[in-house]
Amino acid sequence: MNRYVTLLLGAALISAPAFVRAATPDEIASLDKSPSQVLGLYVFGKKEQSTDLQAGDEKACFANAKSASGYDQAMASASAAPTPQDKPKGGAVRGAVGGAVVGTAIGAVAGDAGKGAKIGAVTGLLGGAARQREATHAQKAQAQQQQQQAKANAVAELKRAFSACMRAREYSVE
Repeated sequence: MNRYVTLLLGAALISAPAFVRAATPDEIASLDKSPSQVLGLYVFGKKEQSTDLQAGDEKACFANAKSASGYDQAMASASAAPTPQDKPKGGAVRGAVGGAVVGTAIGAVAGDAGKGAKIGAVTGLLGGAARQREATHAQKAQAQQQQQQAKANAVAELKRAFSACMRAREYSVE
């Protein structure tokens, strides 16, 4: 009973991050925040620009930065579900064969090679299947990490392009 509860709890904890995601700058921009607030930047006018002018400049620079940085394309490709190219296959079969060979040898020594082969095959099958699941999980985790890194790079490039545009319009950006 405790094993099953632990297994269910572990599965819930592992799958929880799949349901929670950070909002993108585009989603936050649709709220009542300025682009600089969305990007976590502080913008101040060097020539005492009005708040209306700054708001217009920020919107224009945000649009320019998105196109100049390739932000939309990067986010689209990063959000596409990456599929591992070389999914591990045959782990259970290889494990069963290897287990049968070892089980036959041990069974022959013990006096019943057939029984040893059966026990070895089942044990190898289970072990091979577990190793295959672990390899698949590792590939998915790596793909997710690469996806998160691509998103972080896209946002960083967006910030850089936005800041350059605002500086060109006589604003201080920090």
